Amino acid sequence: MSSTATVTSPATTGAPAGWYHDPLGLPQVRWWNGMMWTNEVQPPRPEIQVSAAYRTPLAGRP
Repeated sequence: MSSTATVTSPATTGAPAGWYHDPLGLPQVRWWNGMMWTNEVQPPRPEIQVSAAYRTPLAGRP
Protein backbone atom coordinates (compact mmCIF):
# COMPACT_ATOMS: atom_id res chain seq x y z
CA MET A 1 0.00 0.00 0.00
CA SER A 2 1.44 3.37 -0.95
CA SER A 3 0.57 6.80 0.36
CA THR A 4 0.68 10.09 -1.45
CA ALA A 5 1.57 13.24 0.45
CA THR A 6 -0.35 16.34 -0.53
CA VAL A 7 1.76 19.47 -0.40
CA THR A 8 -0.14 22.72 -0.02
CA SER A 9 1.81 25.65 -1.40
CA PRO A 10 1.04 29.26 -2.19
CA ALA A 11 0.85 28.22 -5.84
CA THR A 12 -2.06 25.88 -5.22
CA THR A 13 -3.88 28.12 -2.76
CA GLY A 14 -3.50 31.47 -4.54
CA ALA A 15 -1.75 32.94 -1.50
CA PRO A 16 -0.53 36.54 -1.61
CA ALA A 17 3.15 37.45 -1.67
CA GLY A 18 4.89 36.88 1.64
CA TRP A 19 7.26 34.77 3.71
CA TYR A 20 6.35 31.08 3.94
CA HIS A 21 8.00 27.92 5.22
CA ASP A 22 10.57 26.80 2.68
CA PRO A 23 8.94 24.34 0.25
CA LEU A 24 12.15 22.29 0.26
CA GLY A 25 11.66 21.53 3.95
CA LEU A 26 14.71 23.51 5.01
CA PRO A 27 14.65 25.30 8.40
CA GLN A 28 14.09 28.76 6.92
CA VAL A 29 11.39 30.90 5.35
CA ARG A 30 11.38 31.74 1.65
CA TRP A 31 9.75 34.70 -0.14
CA TRP A 32 6.76 33.87 -2.36
CA ASN A 33 6.29 36.81 -4.77
CA GLY A 34 2.69 35.91 -5.58
CA MET A 35 3.64 33.89 -8.66
CA MET A 36 6.75 31.86 -7.79
CA TRP A 37 9.36 31.20 -5.12
CA THR A 38 12.38 33.53 -5.06
CA ASN A 39 15.95 32.96 -3.85
CA GLU A 40 15.37 35.25 -0.86
CA VAL A 41 15.50 33.31 2.42
CA GLN A 42 15.61 34.23 6.11
CA PRO A 43 15.94 32.29 9.36
CA PRO A 44 12.62 30.93 10.60
CA ARG A 45 10.51 33.28 12.69
CA PRO A 46 8.79 32.20 15.87
CA GLU A 47 5.02 32.04 15.64
CA ILE A 48 3.23 34.88 17.41
CA GLN A 49 0.88 33.75 20.15
CA VAL A 50 -1.85 36.22 21.11
CA SER A 51 -3.36 35.97 24.56
CA ALA A 52 -7.15 35.78 24.70
CA ALA A 53 -7.05 38.87 26.93
CA TYR A 54 -5.73 40.94 24.01
CA ARG A 55 -8.06 39.71 21.31
CA THR A 56 -10.46 42.20 19.80
CA PRO A 57 -13.97 40.95 19.08
CA LEU A 58 -15.01 41.08 15.45
CA ALA A 59 -17.37 43.92 14.66
CA GLY A 60 -20.77 42.93 13.36
CA ARG A 61 -21.88 43.99 9.94
CA PRO A 62 -24.27 46.96 9.80
